[in-house]
Amino acid sequence: RVKGADLASAATAAADAQAPSNGSSDAGGGAHAHRPQEQQAGSTGQQGPPTASPELLALVQSGRGFMGKRDQVLCCSAAQLASQDFVLLNLEGCTVYLIGHMPALRMTGLRNCRVFAGPVTGASFMDDVQGCTFVLASYQVRIHRAASCDFYLRVRSRPIIEHTQGARFAPFNLCGADVEALLKAHRLDEDNELYQTVDDFGWIKAVHSPNWSVLPEQERLPSSPLPQEALAAEGHNAS
Repeated sequence: RVKGADLASAATAAADAQAPSNGSSDAGGGAHAHRPQEQQAGSTGQQGPPTASPELLALVQSGRGFMGKRDQVLCCSAAQLASQDFVLLNLEGCTVYLIGHMPALRMTGLRNCRVFAGPVTGASFMDDVQGCTFVLASYQVRIHRAASCDFYLRVRSRPIIEHTQGARFAPFNLCGADVEALLKAHRLDEDNELYQTVDDFGWIKAVHSPNWSVLPEQERLPSSPLPQEALAAEGHNAS
């Protein structure tokens, strides 16, 4: 098993090893129109990024991640997550539900995806993500090389961005009794509005960074409970 500290180290190494991305896409990043198929963790599908570290690949191979998927619904319940680290690598057009406790979560190489995840009681790392929507409850959020992404956050510290453009932030909006119980159990039940106090490490001027903004209320996704795709994951074993 890869520990939370190891995942953080692997995340930093993988981010430094990758070349900067020049592409961008529209914000929102919803799943494609045709009906995707639900998949279980541990299946790699297409070959992942060649720069993925052995530690991250080991998580996928042990059933603690998804890699190389396209246009699919990917689900893990709280029982499947089992309070262990998780990783998402090289996904395109996917909708991902990771509703349960994780010490750390790493996401890299995502394109036009929607990710619903948490609670994460350590750090959530995002690197090289484009056109995605993240609904995330996490103690820390660190964003590197993101383009045209929306972040709906419940955090306990200021989100950090670097080498990022077109990032928009809003409050966490996943609701329901199960979700609220999870958040309360892991001290993420308080809406402290820290989602809108973003630190841009690539912007040192006193004026507001042009790389991020608060998502206008009229453009935000409505609050909603977990959909059937996520609930259907209950009772399945991750491979």
